Amino acid sequence: MTVEENLAGLSEILNDVPNHSAPSVKKYRALEHFLAPLLNLEPAATYAAHANKDGNLYTRVTQSARAIAAKFAIPVILRTDQDPSMMHACKRATWNMKRPTLLIQQGADGTTWGLRYGCTRLDDSFGLALLDLVEEQFGSFERDTLTTDPQSIPGTSREDALPGALQPQSGLLLLRLDGSTIDLSAVDPTVISQAVAPIIADPEILEALAGGLNGAEILRGIQTSLRLADLERATDELRTMLSDPSLREQRYQEWCQRYGWAFGNIYVIQDSVRNITRGDSVDGLLSQTANGLRDIYELKRPDMDAIKYDETHKSYYWSADTSKAIGQCHRYLDRLHEAAATGLLDHPEIIAYHPRAVIVIGRSTEWSIAQLRALHGLNARLHSITVITYDQLLAQADQLVRTLRG
Repeated sequence: MTVEENLAGLSEILNDVPNHSAPSVKKYRALEHFLAPLLNLEPAATYAAHANKDGNLYTRVTQSARAIAAKFAIPVILRTDQDPSMMHACKRATWNMKRPTLLIQQGADGTTWGLRYGCTRLDDSFGLALLDLVEEQFGSFERDTLTTDPQSIPGTSREDALPGALQPQSGLLLLRLDGSTIDLSAVDPTVISQAVAPIIADPEILEALAGGLNGAEILRGIQTSLRLADLERATDELRTMLSDPSLREQRYQEWCQRYGWAFGNIYVIQDSVRNITRGDSVDGLLSQTANGLRDIYELKRPDMDAIKYDETHKSYYWSADTSKAIGQCHRYLDRLHEAAATGLLDHPEIIAYHPRAVIVIGRSTEWSIAQLRALHGLNARLHSITVITYDQLLAQADQLVRTLRG
């Protein structure tokens, strides 16, 4: 590719980022994967992070576990009014982390992006060669080679090497006891959780936290954050699973058993019991939030068709696989209603009264509006049974994540 094509690709990727200041550890993954092959690096060896001021820049490329492990730091900035201080922050980061730094900046037109500044240490042969390769791929840019004398970079000291919350060399998380805030936005959440978990697990600390000013809100915030992290892991896992057409149906059953909330907020937990009568075993039982009564879900393969189109009558109809699943659920619903109206045998806590069923089958990512309307219409004619695709199940889970994130 030419220099012009590489710069155009850079701009396209960064313009696709919806919010550069959003606290996300994934927003620049596409940028890292774009740069890595051009520079003969693994994506994990590059680390890109947004910065809106010089102190913020230094923090974000030196604190998190990924930032520390990376061989190449790439701060991304939107503003052009702090060039000298931003470049100085790059020098400090390069000196203390002993690796090259490349500053990417948005142009004045708000749509084009370019390489503003790069620097590396004189004693870093890897960094010198890497910046040469960057120049070869993207054209010339302002760059510096730093001497090994720390006095050549004003403000560089041992304190700079330990910039705020995380000490790169020792891996220590520094917390201020005076209540003032620390910028942790660039720190890997896993690193923070491992450091903080022993603290918040202490009953005395939790009690003091709950009794302090805004303690209840803080605890609710912690619970919400933990819940959100779990939801995001779940949705990412399902999305990855759906990209593998060879995956066994058992994997989807295991996922649904762990994350029954994906079927909607009306469900809270799900039971490990699957045998509802002798000879009848369902894929899963879900407990309703409001009354504790049980519903069922039935999983079929993602590569099955949910609906078909009749060219003669110009209408959609249930596929053979979906029709069989509907008949199967009809039997299960009858049996569950009869067997668990006052409590399932050997499991009196499991009660079902006029239960409902959800069938998950097929994919719908490439469906037209007509197909989606057809599925909605066919569902409207069913009673106590709903058919959804795996993509709709994933969309429900994604929506819950967005709602919690606010």
